[in-house]
Amino acid sequence: MRDFPAPEIIFRDEDLLVVNKPAGLLSQQSLDRRRPHVTTWIEHHLGVRPALHHRLDKDTSGVLVLGLSKRVNAKLTELFREHGMRKTYWALAKPRPEDARDEFQVVNHVAPVRDAKKKLLRMVEVRSGGWRAETDFRVLARADGFDWIEAKPRTGRTHQIRVHLAGLKRPIWGDFLYGGKNPAYPRLMLHARELAFPHPLSGAELTFTAPAPADLRAYL
Repeated sequence: MRDFPAPEIIFRDEDLLVVNKPAGLLSQQSLDRRRPHVTTWIEHHLGVRPALHHRLDKDTSGVLVLGLSKRVNAKLTELFREHGMRKTYWALAKPRPEDARDEFQVVNHVAPVRDAKKKLLRMVEVRSGGWRAETDFRVLARADGFDWIEAKPRTGRTHQIRVHLAGLKRPIWGDFLYGGKNPAYPRLMLHARELAFPHPLSGAELTFTAPAPADLRAYL
């Protein structure tokens, strides 16, 4: 089995597994079956076959929750469908104009297209049709060359935070797909910082936080 960055276990019980996914590791299997992913690591190291209910992009680090039992999977699916998962992300983005607000919200509709140049799936804003996408943003700090932004998506669309910030001409640094290419940032500077939700079986409120990885901390 090829070496790759290993997830850090944040929480585990009989039904749930929560990990801190490192940047560079896929959440799920791709068309290239040789590429490692989170479930590969879990099956190999923990001897269980998890169910993946959401995903993080390969270069996004942070909190990822998986189901470990049949009795919990349907309830986890319902939590995600009913927006019962409260997510918080950190991003390092292109600096805002001086007169921009520190707190703002983006609400629009998005749809997938196949990028003709890069041959990759990307999301675009559409005036009709598509899926509603809503995110609350807050600037945590400004630094030389970037804004440190907290994002709380209210919906769970593919690339939602990336698309919303790019639409404001404040792309996440390292995001070559949405205009954030920058040699100073070798990968997408997006981190799933926190995930809060009621335990699908017990109802107990749970909050899981993933420390920022070293490459992001170096800027902060």
